[in-house]
Amino acid sequence: MDNPAFDEYASAASATSDGSTGSTTSATATTSTTSGTATSAATASTTSTTSESASGSVSSGSSTSTTGFDGPCDQRSVDWLVRVHGSGSQHLENVAIAEDGDVGVLGTFNGALRIGDQEVATESLGNDVFIARFSPDGILKWQRTYGGVGSQTGEGVAFDSQGNLVFVLNNGGSVAFGNDTKTKQGMAPDSVVARVDPSGELLSAWALSSADWAVLYDVAVAPDGGLLIAGAFNDTLSADVGWSEVGIGNRSAFIAKLDGAGERVWLRRSEGPGTSVAYGVDVSGAGEVVFTGFFVDGAITIAGTLLAVANGDGDNAFVARVDKDNAPVGVEAFGGAGSQRATEAVYDPNGNYVVAGEFVQALGGTDLVTESGKVDAFIYKTDVADMNSSWGTVAGAADAEHSEALAAAADASLAWGADFAGAFAVGECDVASDNPAFFIVESDPAGLITWAQGYSAAPGDAGVENLAFDGDASLVAVGWHTDALTIGGETLPGPADAKDDSFLVRFAALP
Repeated sequence: MDNPAFDEYASAASATSDGSTGSTTSATATTSTTSGTATSAATASTTSTTSESASGSVSSGSSTSTTGFDGPCDQRSVDWLVRVHGSGSQHLENVAIAEDGDVGVLGTFNGALRIGDQEVATESLGNDVFIARFSPDGILKWQRTYGGVGSQTGEGVAFDSQGNLVFVLNNGGSVAFGNDTKTKQGMAPDSVVARVDPSGELLSAWALSSADWAVLYDVAVAPDGGLLIAGAFNDTLSADVGWSEVGIGNRSAFIAKLDGAGERVWLRRSEGPGTSVAYGVDVSGAGEVVFTGFFVDGAITIAGTLLAVANGDGDNAFVARVDKDNAPVGVEAFGGAGSQRATEAVYDPNGNYVVAGEFVQALGGTDLVTESGKVDAFIYKTDVADMNSSWGTVAGAADAEHSEALAAAADASLAWGADFAGAFAVGECDVASDNPAFFIVESDPAGLITWAQGYSAAPGDAGVENLAFDGDASLVAVGWHTDALTIGGETLPGPADAKDDSFLVRFAALP
């Protein structure tokens, strides 16, 4: 079947399962390394209803420790769980962890918005954007909404070393930041880079616009405080602080580094004839930058390397790296017989880079092949010191899988999440859902899976949007659901109007 999340230039933060029900034909998720196979993980969980506290979090009841955790298929304890809901649709898009352990989230809502039992907004003007900050204990500190005429969509979020929250959104109309209203300049969406201080007060908002298309999908903060942004543009990209970049006519993937005033430090874009998008960006402790995306309709040159189309009309994934001064470090293409997209990238503490995404048939440059014959999710880690220690994992069921959730911990362990429908085994554990559902996997640095779990809101749908580790190796996740959803023994009720609610959960650190 066709995969809607493979629609060209669809939002990286809003791709979800294709919604078809069906088959439980078994497939297998495998981890491939040069030295062998490491597999394990994932099942579904059950029952017990929660109540919301005045803080906006959900009490975790008996699931407050990892006592009794005996293996990677066991249900993982939940420290706290927050419900984001209201009439209409509420969709958490991304999550980040501050140095002090606070949790920041970015989302999109249409209608009313409640976080826990706190009413945030009674209505929206179409799709509006919200941010919120929580203490390490899941207590809501503050929230802000940004909206206006047309549709706005939250995409990427990060914290800087001062505890300021940085986020990017795409603007399909006009959006107000205090007394400053950003209005799109062309027919397609523009984008905004914004920052708020630790109290939620606005520090800055800079618009990037084009006569045709200027979108952002991710943001990261460099060690020197610079902001790394990733996205795509047509025509000429113009910032309202005064700088511009002339395009090539085709839609071009780009990354840019901005200083604290929104001025361009440097910018790198692809060159055609193909069209391309950059979906994910991250920065290492040394300031090296990795970015991912895909290209289609012809070859592109990016970071000084020509990448050829490998599959005719299909999407071709890429990952590229530049140093802190924008000098090329390396480029890889994942093009194969079918379509591929690389949607997320992270560095581990050792400077190795990890990419997640989705593909059909084969992932070029690796030995990974799809398990299901349809769209499967993947994660691939490149060990920069020892290429023979690089490894990848594929997860596939009878229906399409989509992955855009990826995080690295301080000990170099990794977490990965994907949406799925169908049934498959990951090592010794099974995941199954006729309706779109999601799984989350945690692995050690060598790819051995230490925990995984599947979560279903059947008969409704559910998905995971992103993940983050805090300094204690606790794992934080955000996602959405259209019916009652149980996580770690706690059940969130389904939306009252059959649209989607969202969740924010912190899982306890593994023993």
